[in-house]
Amino acid sequence: MRYFKRQLQITGVIVKNNTEATLSHLQHFDEIILASGVIPHIPEIDGHDNPIVKTYLDVLKYHQPTGEKVVIIGSGGIGFDTGLYLTQTGQCSSLSPCAFNKEWGIDPTLTHRGGITSADPFIKKDKQIVMTQRKSGKFGLSLGKTTGWIHRLTLQKKGVKWLTGCHYQKITEQGVIIEHNEQQQLLAADSVILCTGQQSYRPLLQALQQENKTVHLIGGAKEAKALDAKRAIKQGTELALTI
Repeated sequence: MRYFKRQLQITGVIVKNNTEATLSHLQHFDEIILASGVIPHIPEIDGHDNPIVKTYLDVLKYHQPTGEKVVIIGSGGIGFDTGLYLTQTGQCSSLSPCAFNKEWGIDPTLTHRGGITSADPFIKKDKQIVMTQRKSGKFGLSLGKTTGWIHRLTLQKKGVKWLTGCHYQKITEQGVIIEHNEQQQLLAADSVILCTGQQSYRPLLQALQQENKTVHLIGGAKEAKALDAKRAIKQGTELALTI
């Protein structure tokens, strides 16, 4: 980050933080690039605007509190990140080699045979968390092949439950009403967290096009599906070389 900050200074790029771009701000520019990213996708579930409903952004970025009973809708990477965040107690073990070794039963001194010792039990929070997904079959199938099993096992050891093949019918003050195995049931919840993907955030696109401005989209603002930092950087580099 220091490198990029310095390069922007050297090349004379003007950076304005904490400033919302408006149509009037952009009137005198010939080429405009929208790299405004994504916002959470809100599914068409009856009751999605209920006060107990939050998005993953509300929880992970804005640290809004959640209740003791939580239902997470969505089992992609963001759903698992949210589940791991809500079950975290104290410092994350991945940031502390000692805590990580104790949690997974690793003996770095090789005193124990094979360098493996008995693992400490995972500390569970006083939260009841249920993760759900529409698809049937294996839970969290879209996770990385080399790390997905770790996330699933961690949540399982921390007492998180999950359901597949859920058909969401309604969100009420009491929780989420679903149809599962051809039977209707209520997943009791104080908080319902939507981890149901993203959609492109293009706040000024239509207004700029109406002004006949040349507008370019890159990154998540261009395509929200399968967000890829490498692809976004490539798009930005190639676009910069053509302007």
